[in-house]
Amino acid sequence: MTSVIMASPPPRSSFDLSRLDPSSSSSVYAALVELRTKHLRHHRGGPGSVDRALVDKPAPLLRKLVRLLNRPNSKIVDVTLSILGNLMLSEGPRKAVRDPWLVQ
Repeated sequence: MTSVIMASPPPRSSFDLSRLDPSSSSSVYAALVELRTKHLRHHRGGPGSVDRALVDKPAPLLRKLVRLLNRPNSKIVDVTLSILGNLMLSEGPRKAVRDPWLVQ
């Protein structure tokens, strides 16, 4: 008898990236704060609460975050830089950020 191993589908993020599309500054800021605090929290000395779907396939998120760095709102830029810094703690985003097509 042979056993068949079914591959599980890739994890889907519970965070909707379209919330980072250009809209009002207050809604983008709220989405960034939620992303940082609920989906990408890293704890020193512990596993943290990291949304693996965002970290394992980071290119779409990184593209949106890099675009947000051009916003005139300094609060949005500050939170975006914080998120980018936290993402760089993981190998997948560190590799993805080297992709020259990422920032077009």
